[in-house]
This record gives sequence, structure tokens and C-alpha cells, in this order.
Amino acid sequence: MSSENAASSVISALGGGSGVDFIKLARDLTDAEKAPKENRLTRAKEESEAKISAVAVLQYNVSLFIESLNGLNDADELSNPQVASSDTTNVSIDSAVNGALAGSYQVSVSQLASPQRNMSLATGLASDTAINGGSSFTITIAGDDGTSLDVDVSAGKDSLGEIATAINAASLSGRSKIDHTIATDIDSIEAQLNTDYSGWEISSVNGVATTDTAADGARSVSDSDVLTFTNLTGGDSITITVDSTTGKTVAQSPSNPYRATAIATGLDGTDVTLVLEGASGGNNGFTLFSSSASDQGADKFITGLNSNKVQAGQDAKFSVNGLSVARASNQVTDVIDGVSFTLEAVASANISVVSDHSTLKDKLKGLVESYNDIQLAATELADPASEEELVGGALARDKALIRSVKDAVYDAVTSTSSVTSGNIEALRDIGISLTKTGDLSFDETVFDDVASSSFNDISIMLTAGTSDQSIFDPNPQGLAIDARERLDILTDKIDGLFVSKATNEQLKVADYEVELQELDVAMEKIYQRYLRQFTIMETLVSGLNSTRDSMGTTWENMSKNLWSD
Repeated sequence: MSSENAASSVISALGGGSGVDFIKLARDLTDAEKAPKENRLTRAKEESEAKISAVAVLQYNVSLFIESLNGLNDADELSNPQVASSDTTNVSIDSAVNGALAGSYQVSVSQLASPQRNMSLATGLASDTAINGGSSFTITIAGDDGTSLDVDVSAGKDSLGEIATAINAASLSGRSKIDHTIATDIDSIEAQLNTDYSGWEISSVNGVATTDTAADGARSVSDSDVLTFTNLTGGDSITITVDSTTGKTVAQSPSNPYRATAIATGLDGTDVTLVLEGASGGNNGFTLFSSSASDQGADKFITGLNSNKVQAGQDAKFSVNGLSVARASNQVTDVIDGVSFTLEAVASANISVVSDHSTLKDKLKGLVESYNDIQLAATELADPASEEELVGGALARDKALIRSVKDAVYDAVTSTSSVTSGNIEALRDIGISLTKTGDLSFDETVFDDVASSSFNDISIMLTAGTSDQSIFDPNPQGLAIDARERLDILTDKIDGLFVSKATNEQLKVADYEVELQELDVAMEKIYQRYLRQFTIMETLVSGLNSTRDSMGTTWENMSKNLWSD
């Protein structure tokens, strides 16, 4: 039985006593004492909860602002230029990137690039017939550019089909063969460039330039996937992509430029001809040598293959708007800014490039809108007279937080970029400015004028002219990433202002909940004390009432007896 019910039973047994509902009185007195304390704690708890929600609102708006900045940090995502060829059978378009220079380009092709091609002399052999009696030998393909390819033909693997396979699988000696091993630390790779030349260095790691020179081309690299070696004398460079877990090369450039094919010209699979091609271009010719003795079949075969040059390598020759150009390949990437195209025939075609400024303009509009949304949210959250029902005015007493948010986003949009180009240094140079109310405005007319003449400068200012940058890259990366880094003071997941403020208020809420629970316990004790006191009082009153009633009855009986005598 509860204390309240027990007290009620006692009082009922006493016959009502004073006639006062002491149980209700005890509850009313307890509630009267509890109410101001409970209201204070509840109000403080609700204020902290509102602050947590308000911080979440600010954090959300800042996250949208960061998304807008992220849309500005890759050069290849700032525009989508429209490029077309008037005749793709003559000149085809491969790709166009941000910054492609608008205009019309007349391309006239007078000569296509082609590779040197050699064919073996007629042998009458099948593709699986040995040419060297099953003995091993080495074929050396010496390039006119100073490179060489050593092809080791294993014993019993000297048929024309197997020789073609061996040529295609070989790596350039002294130019691009990279040996690398996993060191004791699995996160470290030691790359060794095997070369007949001296003075190689690793010029970049994961796209980040470095001036570290490694003796004999060897260097330990932690957590690296892409290494570029550069020859200090010749200026040649080699790039390899390495799996940092297995240490295996998954890509390498330049790679083996030679391709060999064994083709059976006879109906019965005989009369196999070996066709060998090098890279296209007039300077990419080659000569073949054999390590076998002069009287062996391999030497005779290689001598015949070397002498039978059916096509000489030549450069592509063409003109662009009257400017004569020669290239080793029919794939042209460096003549029209931002446009790659392929020469398909000795003919002409017109390439048109139409600039796209709308993509960047829309991104900048989004940036301005997200910035202004932060200003609006901060104003509402700091205004004690705000009519916003849920969180309006929740941060009215947190002026420092509001100021920090406004200062951080202000710095993000007004600072000069770490990379400038031409006259473009900051957002203020492309039509974005602050109004008297603290909002951003975007003058599209100014932007259009600047973009029409300096779009590439804008791109460099925003992105440093790069794409897919890592935030850990120590090099200057342009305003978009600069701005994002300035917001770390707000968004850092460990000690950023948002997480710090939210955590602090969450701790307060937890404390208030504990205090409310303790208040309930304390008030219950006070209520029980009232019940005990009122029960005692009711007992006394009931006793007095009983005595009064007894004495009244006695006096009444005495009176009756007196008058009856």
C-alpha cells in the first residue's frame, strides 16, 4: 500500500478529523515548493536543447556552403565547352576540357603519322615451327631515340607466334623498366629505376612535385601509388603506378611501343609472316639485332626481318588556321588549348569551340545563395525577437559563436586566392561583392565580361588549374580549397566550434535531467513528511473531537438525570 493510501486509510478510520483533505493539501504544498525549481531546470534544459538544434541549423547551412565550394575546386568541372568537327571522318574530336579556347579552327592535313613497319621474309613455316632449333636467343630492338628493347626468347619458345608474344611482353631496357620491392614496413615502397643512364630522380609522388634526388634512382616512399622518375640529363620522364599493398606495378608510361603479330598467309596455316611495328613518328624508327650465331636460323630470320622495311615511320603534318605543325602521333593534344583531336585522313575539317560560362555562373550563384542562407540563419538564431517558433533567438546569448561563424564565412569569400592569374585574384574580381547588409551579391554582367576574356584565369584562381586535388597537398590549391580550410575552425569533427558547442550543451542537458530526477526524489520526501505531519495532526484533532463528543454526551446525561429528580 502506498504512503498516500495508508495515510488516507488512517484518516478515514479516524472519522474525518478536522474535515480538511490533508492528502490534497500535502500535494499542493509540495507542488508549490517544487514548481519554481522544476520550471527553472526545465526552462534551462529546453534552452540548451534549442541551442543544440540551433547549432545543427548553422552546421547544416555551412555544410551546404562547403558543398558549393567543393563544386569550384576542380578545373575540369567548371565548364562544359561545346566542341565539334565539321567532318569527323577527316578530323575527330577526342575530348575538350575546361578552359578550351573558344573559336573556329581550320585543320588541314597533308600527311598522317605512321609507324615503321617491318615484315619477315617468306619462311614457309607454320606458326608453331621453331626457327632456332629450340635454342634460346635474344632479340635487341634499338630505337632511333636511344632506347632499346631486349627480348629474351626462351629455349623451346622460338616459334614465330611465341616470338611475337615475347616481344609484346618485354619492357624497355634503360628507359622504363621499374623494379620495386615491399620494404619491412608494408606502407613503404622502395622503387628502383634500372637504367643505363645516370642522374635519375623522383620528380613527383602522387602528383606532388618533389626535388628529392635519389642515388641510382632509388627512394623509399610511404603510402605512395604514383611515382614519376625524371632523367636530369635528357629530361625524359617515366611514370609508374604501384599498388601500395602488393608493391606490383599496375601501370607504366612510357610502355613498350612495339607490337608484333604472327600472321599465317597460307590457307593451311603455313607461310607465317612476323609483322613488327614501332611507335608512329619520323624519329621512332628501329633496328633489330640477334644474339645468335650468324649461321643459326634466328640470326638469318632477324637479318631478313630487319632488312624488309615495308613502311618508314613518318610524322603527321598539318596546319591549324595556317600555322604549320608536325607531330609524331595522329592524336593531337597540345595545339588547340583544351581540345584533343585525331587526324583521320589527308583532308580538312573545321573545329568549332563554343565556350561554356553558364556552368561556372550557376555554381557561383549557388555559392552566393548558400552564403546568404548562413547570414539569414545566424540573424534569426541570434534575434531574441525572432518569430521562428522552434529555434528563433536560441543563440541570442551566444554572440561569440554567431560572430565566429560570420567571420569564418566572410574570410572564406573575401580572401585573396593562394593562386592568382592575370588580374584575377579573388571572388571580388568576378562580380561577387558584399552588400551593406552583409549579404553577397553577384553581378552577372561583370562576370560575363571577365569570363569572356579571362576564363582560364578564373579557373586557375579557383582551382590552381588542377582537378581531383587532395586537401593534404601542401602546394597552393586555389581559392575553393583555401576557403574550405578556413571553415575548419567551425567544422572540425574533434575541436570545431560546432561540435564543441553542441557537446557542451548536451552535457548541460544531461546535468539538468539529473537535477530534475534529484528534485523529484527530494520533493517526494517532503511530500511524505507533510503526510506524516498531517496524519499526526489529524489524529490529535480526531482525539480532541472524540473527547468533546464524550464530554457532551456525559453532560447531556447528567442534565437529564438532574431534571428528572
